[in-house]
Amino acid sequence: MQRQCFSSAFLLLLCGMPSLATICDPGKYMALKDDERKAFLDYHNERRKEISDGVAANYVEKLPSARNMYMLKYDCNMEKELAKELDKCSAQVTFTNGYGQNIAKYTNDKFIAIADMKDKIKTAMETWYNPVLYYGLRNRDNIVSDARLYSFANMVYAKTLRIGCAYKECNSKKELYVSCIYNLIGGFPNNVLYESGTPCKKHTDCTTYSPSTCDKAKGLCNYSGRPPRPDGVVCFKIYDCATETEAIKYASTCSLKKSPEGDRPGFGENVFIYPVPNADPIPAFEAATESWWSQVSAAVIKSDVKFDRSLRDKAVDQRGFTQMAWAKSVKIGCAIQTCDQSSFVVCRYSPGGNILNEQIYQPGQVCGGCMASCNITQGLCSFY
Repeated sequence: MQRQCFSSAFLLLLCGMPSLATICDPGKYMALKDDERKAFLDYHNERRKEISDGVAANYVEKLPSARNMYMLKYDCNMEKELAKELDKCSAQVTFTNGYGQNIAKYTNDKFIAIADMKDKIKTAMETWYNPVLYYGLRNRDNIVSDARLYSFANMVYAKTLRIGCAYKECNSKKELYVSCIYNLIGGFPNNVLYESGTPCKKHTDCTTYSPSTCDKAKGLCNYSGRPPRPDGVVCFKIYDCATETEAIKYASTCSLKKSPEGDRPGFGENVFIYPVPNADPIPAFEAATESWWSQVSAAVIKSDVKFDRSLRDKAVDQRGFTQMAWAKSVKIGCAIQTCDQSSFVVCRYSPGGNILNEQIYQPGQVCGGCMASCNITQGLCSFY
């Protein structure tokens, strides 16, 4: 049995924000050149300015002008994490734990032969943006009601503040993968992309984040603080060694499946099979949590975020995500056990989540429902 009582830092892997940067240190961030980063960033902010000014094309006529449209800033740590994923040479969306992601794969010989990478970057971004020209943002309240607008919505969501991009040449440079990730998902169903109105002319016109400033020349708002978490009342999870003991007991059975609920009263549970025996616990736990959290994008979760019968019984299992996100589960303990040619990862949660007809979390302003205190930088409630 491999056992370790992990610190709370491990539990906050999904909550930690990358440091902010507009110019990346070439000694630390080598995925792109600065002119390529600028090409990604400028294209996004130019489109956001066009929308803010009311001159951006729609399927018919123009998109409504916008108020509270924020300027994107480039995040070098997001780029670095994305570059690691693109090393897998897969066009599958992998950043599903709260990030929006656009990705494109190119195999056309003529496209691959284009000499200037910035031209390829521009083509990828046009591919993501242009669905609004083909299908249109047709809701007068600027609500995403067409899944084909997903990539466009990620690019122009007014509340998004950070972007990181990368590309990867694969298969002897016969394939090119281009991707950007965003600190918020813009393309989820029924999301309001932006408020119709007039571009900012003074700092007090920028009200989404405080304190904000207005770039009068561009009509875009600026916010330099840490990007806030999505609305909701969610507490830190405390690593609990007594809960870990329960996880150890079950992992040692090598059942390789979830235990019956009746065998663990008061505890929720997630399990994961890591395909390496005698595995290092850290990458195994990271793979497990990424697998569970990625279920959020497998199918739509209703806006009331209730764990209802349809969510419990649907063919697409999202219960790993819902247990991780369950706001009332405040303690966690995990274990890993080698079982034949794999490693069995078990996490137990207390009190258990996934309770029928209860909310996964309470929607609302960040930390708005905290009973004790709020960690502002993490956007999570504390118990003291």
